[in-house]
Amino acid sequence: MRAVGPWLLAVLLSGVPTSGRSQVQLLGRVIDDSSGRAIPAAVVTLRDTTGRDLGQRLTDEGGVFDFSVRQGGRVRLEVEHIGYETAVTPLIDLAGASVHRVEIRMEARGIALTPLEVVAPDRGPLLAGFDRRRQRGGGWFITGEEIRRRGATAVTDVLAMAPGVWLRRSGRSRVPYTRGDCPALIYVDGFLLNGGLGRGRRGGGADVALDDILKPSAIEGIEVYQGLSKPPPEYMTPDARCGVILIWTRRGPS
Repeated sequence: MRAVGPWLLAVLLSGVPTSGRSQVQLLGRVIDDSSGRAIPAAVVTLRDTTGRDLGQRLTDEGGVFDFSVRQGGRVRLEVEHIGYETAVTPLIDLAGASVHRVEIRMEARGIALTPLEVVAPDRGPLLAGFDRRRQRGGGWFITGEEIRRRGATAVTDVLAMAPGVWLRRSGRSRVPYTRGDCPALIYVDGFLLNGGLGRGRRGGGADVALDDILKPSAIEGIEVYQGLSKPPPEYMTPDARCGVILIWTRRGPS
């Protein structure tokens, strides 16, 4: 708190003589100490000699406030505003005039802001691997954010964006291929989706109705590799020569 100096209290001496009234008016104005500009919306608290709260006012656009106070008493004003040091006046003697005027200057203060810490959401080890491989390159990558931005309505529509991927219709479904007539291996969150019986006669994965299983909104990332030279080592199986498609969902494996 900052006590307002006695030099400010000189304005209190200019008052209207009392005419026997029991109430006097305390008028005040709050201004910035350096610029002299009015400070609106400052909270002015009137206190008695014991510190008891006698009332509060909010300064108007001109920094002005007023109180009706019992004549002959002694009061103190406390002024608060965000960005300013709290100002506290010495005791003000309300004897001898029906109107007392005071001007209170407030000193600006620097506001210490709590440091902002930006924490990236934990994407988990699977998506962390996707991020690392995307930075290194070697395949075709698309993030979930880009998928949603492009407004794709089917997962195979997204795969069709990848160079070298073509879609073959199998019944009502479309199956992604990257070479010849063997379907690419499709992994979802690290699990092979189209392995086992029913795979293409020349290797690769089985035909699978991918669009019936996944929606684009559920995907956080896709990576596509063609041939044995490009897939990550953990996905480099003999059937990987037909291509490898890795799909990462927003939820991941439970």
